[in-house]
Amino acid sequence: MKKTTILLFLLFNFAINFSQAYDIQATIEPIKAGTQLTVAEGEPFEAEIKIWPFGNSILEEVAKIEGTVFLDYFYVAKIDKIEFSPNNQQVVVIRGVFVLTKKFGEMPFVIWSYKALNIPVTIKNIVTKGFKPKSKSFLFTDQAVSTPFKIPTLYYFIFFTLLLVLGLVMYFKKKRDLKNERIRALEETREGWLLKLKKAKKRKDYEKLYLEKSYWVQYLEIDEQGVEDFCKTLRQHMYKKKWHAEELDEVENSFTRIRGGIE
Repeated sequence: MKKTTILLFLLFNFAINFSQAYDIQATIEPIKAGTQLTVAEGEPFEAEIKIWPFGNSILEEVAKIEGTVFLDYFYVAKIDKIEFSPNNQQVVVIRGVFVLTKKFGEMPFVIWSYKALNIPVTIKNIVTKGFKPKSKSFLFTDQAVSTPFKIPTLYYFIFFTLLLVLGLVMYFKKKRDLKNERIRALEETREGWLLKLKKAKKRKDYEKLYLEKSYWVQYLEIDEQGVEDFCKTLRQHMYKKKWHAEELDEVENSFTRIRGGIE
């Protein structure tokens, strides 16, 4: 009799807890009510969970489901909002982003074991399908014949061609400038020697021209015989300590042939 009483008490207690647990109900469905959503395994989607009746003290606890698997089918990736429904303050609405972990078929409800409660959750307007890998088959299409140069390549070709042309222009210009500079320097040197030859009047002038003969003869078109006569005459008197008017006249007369060729 005693055992029967204990058994009846346990059955009665279980029935009370069972009925209390199932007083709380829940649904999960797309945020946009009335629309059916087809989701593949591994695909994220937006949905909302409605739980009723729920008290204020439970809201913070419900937020902890973020980052967990819900009903063995949905991973709670992110919770955007938890609030009471404006239409019914007994209904808690949880909106967020979920990821389907595995597909499922039609079922009346799924039991959600939350703390000490077993809450039946109805899945509404969510159809699932398995993961289908992308096809690796090849797709052949008709394509127009492309030009031999792509646009960027053509730009590079034009750029380097212009750079090459510019480099060649600068090279030949520099070469021409150097040539003109040499001609100008040569002309200035020639004019300098002509001036020295024209101004020569004293012994030191003639002796210096004699010593520098190898320089000025290469810049001036002068009669070679006249140069030879001048050098021969100067050698006859250059070692004398002092020149008289006769020696200076003789050297000057020999230089006249050179001076006449440059005037």
